[in-house]
Amino acid sequence: MSESKPNSRADRSVWRVLDAAADRGREAVRVIEDAVRFLTDNAALDARLKAFRHEFGALTALLPWDRRLEARDSVSDVGSVLEGAGEYSRSSVGTILAANYCRLQESLRSLEEFAKLAIPEIARRAERLRYESYALQKETHAVFAAADRLARLDAARLYVLVTCDLSDGDVEKIALAGAEIFQLRDKNATDRELYAAGLRLTALFDRLAESGRVPARPLLVVNDRADLAVAVGADGVHVGQTELPPSEARRIVGPELILGLSTSRAEEAREALAEINGPARVDYLGAGSIFPTATKADARNAGLDYLRRLKTLSIPVPIFAIGGIDAENLPRVLEAGCKRVCVANAVTGQADRGKAAGQLHDILTQKEE
Repeated sequence: MSESKPNSRADRSVWRVLDAAADRGREAVRVIEDAVRFLTDNAALDARLKAFRHEFGALTALLPWDRRLEARDSVSDVGSVLEGAGEYSRSSVGTILAANYCRLQESLRSLEEFAKLAIPEIARRAERLRYESYALQKETHAVFAAADRLARLDAARLYVLVTCDLSDGDVEKIALAGAEIFQLRDKNATDRELYAAGLRLTALFDRLAESGRVPARPLLVVNDRADLAVAVGADGVHVGQTELPPSEARRIVGPELILGLSTSRAEEAREALAEINGPARVDYLGAGSIFPTATKADARNAGLDYLRRLKTLSIPVPIFAIGGIDAENLPRVLEAGCKRVCVANAVTGQADRGKAAGQLHDILTQKEE
């Protein structure tokens, strides 16, 4: 098509659409790329977004600047004075990304359709980029979801083991009392029972988060079973020294989910450092059993000395003390240098489970103050 000036009002209007769509898309890509570049350490995704931005730039370079500028009229654009609901408010980085991916895809669709009236060759390229943006959006969401899980893990102090038969009402009370992580662990349950319980807990935590009654959505971790963790949409899996190797568990759950590992000896903790820094990327350690426990009959007694030893190993991930911990001996765990605990009977074995969880949470948070 010639690069002469628009020769009709209709032609000029088409170029106004193309100019606005090109600008809108370019701005959206930059917002997304900045979020990934500065808020994550994901070099691979950042490189993909940069390449996409260059492709988008090459596409819009096919729109002659003289046509675009001649058609541009931002002063009288009726859309410039309209304000959508929530336009100047965002609740999270996730909402910023979602809004700008939508903006990018709308831009590409407009370019695709209106270019058919001006420069048809652009339409096919815009369509291809639009489909590529869908894949990028999925990958970006996964990266930020993983980062959000790790942030909630880092902030967590109270981790509670639950079985399939614990009611939703009791789980809700425990969560409202301050428990930030739940592990579904039930050695007597069938796979079907674990699956059903996992789906139920996932849905419950979604409802709690949507209601705003908890500061953040509780994390759900499945004991031992990486396959079930993926199947129920859990936040992670926890493996022990005799279960699936961390590298294999990571292969199953992918990079987005949390992976925890049990340790009870200094040599296991040192070996875990390789798993933390290697492809398995272990995200937290369980340390225990600190005190004798009836929850796990074969648990090795690590004792408080193990917690003190861990402090000297510079473990770069959160450590949760586990095994026989209750409100009475929790101060001793804190004095040994561990500020996170995982409990079972101290909460689920009590008549008022919400009250028991709240008491533990209060001790943990008061110590921080």
